Amino acid sequence: MMMKDAERNEDLLSLNPQAGLGRLADQTGGFMIRDTNDARAGFRQIAQDMRFHYVLGYTPTNQDYDGRFRKVSVKLVRRSGLEVQSRKGYFALKPGGTTPILPYEAPVVALLDRGGPAAQAFPLHTTALVFPAAGANSQVPVLVQVPGTAVKYVPDPSQKDVLAADLAVVVRIRNEFQQEVSRLSQHFQLSTPAAKLKNAQGGDILFYRQADLPAGRYTAQAIAYDATAKAASLKTFNLEVPPASGASLSTLVIISRIEKVSTSERDPRNPLYYGDAIVYPSMGEPFSKSVTKALGFFFSARDPQPGQRAVLEVAKSGQLVGQLPLDLPAPNADGVIQSAGALPLANFAPGDYELRLSLLSGSQKLASRTAPFTVTE
Repeated sequence: MMMKDAERNEDLLSLNPQAGLGRLADQTGGFMIRDTNDARAGFRQIAQDMRFHYVLGYTPTNQDYDGRFRKVSVKLVRRSGLEVQSRKGYFALKPGGTTPILPYEAPVVALLDRGGPAAQAFPLHTTALVFPAAGANSQVPVLVQVPGTAVKYVPDPSQKDVLAADLAVVVRIRNEFQQEVSRLSQHFQLSTPAAKLKNAQGGDILFYRQADLPAGRYTAQAIAYDATAKAASLKTFNLEVPPASGASLSTLVIISRIEKVSTSERDPRNPLYYGDAIVYPSMGEPFSKSVTKALGFFFSARDPQPGQRAVLEVAKSGQLVGQLPLDLPAPNADGVIQSAGALPLANFAPGDYELRLSLLSGSQKLASRTAPFTVTE
């Protein structure tokens, strides 16, 4: 369910004081107070450190911003008997960034900063959706899909007959002024018994993160980096978030599949939940009539107006080939209408199509969304 096991492992690491706060203290020259109910000694140390501290800075002569960690050592040469607490080093990235860099993000951000031809070491599928929220910002789920066969597994030195892989996915979102306004990322540290490698590679690795963005036009860069193979794939796409106003309409989502989710596992912040299921959006894959009998779609609308209705149209090569009025359900307690449906594919000739959704009030079109899809035999 949206790679929940990988996310839970990541959350457990973040919540473990020794893995999170301990690593932060060690890398920045601090110390960690733990395993005690008496914090007085620790606070005395903090008070003393605040009285005796210095700020040092320098400009590196090595201008190769490759994202690697460069160690820094601070030594006292004229006085003895003193202990120095300082940061361990820094990541070699171009100056100017304001968002803290996580260790696994550094080589990926360095690749993004270098520019040049887009890396395409393996297939990469991306999509970004927009769901109007109650405030000024909209919810923007971003999904990145990497084939399981694209990741390189090598023997894990800490475990016998176990293979491991190391994949980082980073999505950087910039505004019209090329300023980074959001960075979404996840570190996939994967392992499998050597005998089950084919099973591990049989599925896809799905990245899901959500940004909250105000109205505007954005450029998103999604990159997946295989740290073991030193290989990456990059995809750049444009993203437009419409102004939050009356009769706000979400992205028209073409459904790849749905999955039922128990009440205890549902995330109320995720706009892709519909009833007792979660919707997996299509990542652009064609729909085979022999495999998929119907094309599913999903959307939501916020702050509906009286007499509001919806019409769904299907176009091929710019020509209208079908139209379907939709009955909109009543809004929920948050003022949101959720609607889903399906179109039988039996009568669709192979080819490229466009699904068009219009939100109407009388003869006035309040909002519209489109979604392309492809049908094969």
